[in-house]
This record gives sequence, structure tokens and C-alpha cells, in this order.
Amino acid sequence: MSPNNHFWCQIEPAVIQDNLQGYLQTADDWKNWGQNIKPPVNFWLYEMSPLNIGKLAKHTEVTIETIRHYQRIGLLTEPEKPQDGYRCYSDDAITRIRFIKRAQQAGFTLKEIATLLALDGAHCADVRQFAEQKYQQIDQQIKDLTTLRQVLGTLVNDCQQTTSSARCAILDAFSDDA
Repeated sequence: MSPNNHFWCQIEPAVIQDNLQGYLQTADDWKNWGQNIKPPVNFWLYEMSPLNIGKLAKHTEVTIETIRHYQRIGLLTEPEKPQDGYRCYSDDAITRIRFIKRAQQAGFTLKEIATLLALDGAHCADVRQFAEQKYQQIDQQIKDLTTLRQVLGTLVNDCQQTTSSARCAILDAFSDDA
């Protein structure tokens, strides 16, 4: 069991207070402790049990299959399996999966995320250059999608203008050899 296994949670101050009675000795301790607390309180809760793949999936809001996929493609290291139990993941795995998910939300593919992870520790200019390339790629995709939208809009409009129900103007446009 790793002492670093933990997860983020929210809890009301009264619950924390009930569990801190052995640590807060004086009235001043209690007074100072509660001054800046506004419910709910966010904090890291340390687990007493190992972080297996199921718990890792739950804490990172991905599926077990996603974790296995990340391991297969080299984005996440698979921990050694002890002879007498399950693989135990560290909180570094949580950090890595959250990094992957945030990079995906920013538009990076898994292959590009592997490159970003390889750049860890590199000069910021290298990372910025990589991100600028992605930005330009997304900008081009937006231009291409805008053109496609206009073409499809024209086809739909042509279809609406056609009074003949014998042939579909959209299918004809896709079938023309012009």
C-alpha cells in the first residue's frame, strides 16, 4: 500500500470537526480552525486501501478499458502485479490521466498527447511551438468545415427548390460525374 494514495472530495466542516477532536486541544485551536472554513470544504482524502484499476477509473472518471488502452499505447505505465494481489496505482496515475483528458479537451489526439508528455521538462518554447502548430491545424479544420457547411447548405436549399419528387437533388449532386 502506498501512503500517497488519495482522492479529492468535499465534506462539511462539522464532519471534519467531529474527526479532529483529538488534534485540536484548546478553545483557541477550535476558534482558529473554523475562522476561514466555508462549506463545503475541498480537500485530499487519503485512502487506507490500495488504488486498484477500478478505483483509478472511478477517481478519474474514465473506464477501466480506457486505462488499459492508455497502457497499451504507452501513455500510462502499468504497475507491476504482485504475486498475491492486484496492481496498485499511485496518485501519479491520477495526475497523468487527468493531463490526458485535459489535453484531449484542448483538441490534442492521443498521439499528440504522447508527444506533449515526451516534451515534459523541455523548454517552454518547444511546447509552445507544438501548441501553435495544433492551433493552426484547428484553425484550418474550422475553415474546411465552414466550406463543407456552405456546400451542404447549398445542396439542401437546391433540394427544397426542386418540385420533382422523382429524383433527389442531393443524391444527383453526389452521383454527377461532372
